[in-house]
Amino acid sequence: MDDHRDPRDEKETLGQTAKALRQSKALSQDELAKELGVRRARISEIEGGAATGELLQEIAERIGYRTLHVIKTMHLFEFLSEERRRPFDPIGLTPEQEVEVYEASRALGAELDAMYRDRIRRENLERALETAAGQWERLKGQPLPWRRAEIRGNPDFHTWSFCLFLCAESVRRATDNPKAAPHVGRLAVAVARRCSEPWAERLVAYALAHLANAYRVLGKHREAELLFGKAGRLWNSPGAAAADPGVLDPGRIFDLKASLRKDQRKLPEALALLDRAFPISRVPGRILVSRSLVLSLMGFYEEAITTLQRAAEFLLNGEPRDEFVLKLNMGVNLCHLLRFDAAAELADAAFKIAVDSKNQIDILRSRWLRARVLAGQGDRSAALSIYRNLVNKFVKLGMTYDLALVTLELAALLLALGQISECRSLTVGLPAYFEAKGIHKEALAALKVFTDSVHLEAATEELARQVAAFLYLARGNPGLRFVPTPL
Repeated sequence: MDDHRDPRDEKETLGQTAKALRQSKALSQDELAKELGVRRARISEIEGGAATGELLQEIAERIGYRTLHVIKTMHLFEFLSEERRRPFDPIGLTPEQEVEVYEASRALGAELDAMYRDRIRRENLERALETAAGQWERLKGQPLPWRRAEIRGNPDFHTWSFCLFLCAESVRRATDNPKAAPHVGRLAVAVARRCSEPWAERLVAYALAHLANAYRVLGKHREAELLFGKAGRLWNSPGAAAADPGVLDPGRIFDLKASLRKDQRKLPEALALLDRAFPISRVPGRILVSRSLVLSLMGFYEEAITTLQRAAEFLLNGEPRDEFVLKLNMGVNLCHLLRFDAAAELADAAFKIAVDSKNQIDILRSRWLRARVLAGQGDRSAALSIYRNLVNKFVKLGMTYDLALVTLELAALLLALGQISECRSLTVGLPAYFEAKGIHKEALAALKVFTDSVHLEAATEELARQVAAFLYLARGNPGLRFVPTPL
C-alpha cells in the first residue's frame, strides 16, 4: 500500500473490504457476529472504519477466505478511492483509452502471473521429489522383501511425490538395469493405490503406464499392452480430469505407449501417439527425440536429424541424459548417411556423459557409435576391438536384436580384413539362435542369406553391411523383404 495515504482512507478501505467479504458469503452482520463471538455492534464498527489488518485477516479466515482474497479485495477499493482523488489531466486518457490500457495491462499481467506460478510450481515439485529421493536413499540398502513391506505398510511413503519419484526411478532402471525396473514400477503402483488425494485415480494410471514401460523394455509386450489398457481407462474415467490439479505430465502416457508401438514395429501408430503427446507434454523436447527415433527406424535419417535439432532447442537446460540421447542419436543418423567425421565428436561427447552417469547400457551404446565411426573412418583394427567386446556384452544382457546388428557389423569388418575363419565361427548357428529368440521371419531370412554365403566362402563386406542396414529398417517394418543389391 501507498505509505503516503491518509490513514482515514486506509481505515475506510479495511472496513469496505470486511463488508464485501461478509456479503460475498451471504452472511448478515448478526450471523458474522455469532461466528466471531462478538456483538453485532462490533461488526458495524469494523465495517465503519474500526478494522485493523490483523482483524480483517482473522475475519477472512473464519469465513473461509485466504490472504490473497483479502489483498485483491482491498486493491479494488483502493483503486476506487484513487479515482476519486485523481486531479484533472487535460492530456490524460479518455474513458475508452483507460479501458484499452487496463485490458492490455491485465493481459500482460496474466501472462507474467502464469509464468511466475509455473516456475514456483516447478520448484515446489523439485523439492517434493528431492524429499522423496531422500526417503528412497534410506531404503536402498535394505533387503528387497523388507523394503517392499515397509513401503506398502508405512503411511509416510503413501504420497504422490514418492509415487512420482518411483515412476522416474523405474525409467532410470530401464536404461541401466532393466531387470530391476518392474520391481520399482510395481512399488509405484502400490504407493499410488494407497494415496488419499482426490486425483489418486490418475496417479494410479500414471504409475501403471510406467510399470508397462518397464515390461516393454524387457520385451514383455503382452503384459505391457494390458497395463497400458488399464492406465488409459483410469486416466480417462469420468471425473478423473476434474480432480486432476495438473501435477502429472498429461503427455507422458502417450509418450510411453509410443515406445511400445515402436518396439512392436507399429511405427505409424507410434508417430500418431507422439503427435498427440507433443502439444500437451511438459517436456516437448523429449517427445521430439522419441519422434526422431521412429523416423530413423523408418529410414528417414535427414528428417530424424532435423527433428533432433529442433528437440535441442527445447532441451537447452535439460538433464545430462537428455544431452546424451541427443548426441547419440544424432551421431547414429549421421553414420547412416556415411557422415562419419561429423559423428566422431558426438560419439566422444556421448561416451563422456555415459561414463559420468555410470549407466552401463548408455556406455555400451556410445561405444557402439564410436566403433561405427572408427570403421567408417578406416580405423578398422580399433573398431574391431570394440565390436568384439560389444558382442559379449549384448549376449550377457540378452539384447537380441542389438546383438544381431553388432554381429553383422563385426562380420563386415572381419571380411574386410580377410579374417574369414573368425567370421565363420562368429556366424555359425546365428539363424537358429535368433529364431529361438523370436526375431521375425524376414529378418531371419536375411541373416540366413548372409550366413549361407559365409559358409560357402562367398560373403563380402558389402553383403554384411546390406544385411545390417536391412535389419535396422526391418526392426520397424517386419514386412520388409531383403533383396541383396548386386555387387
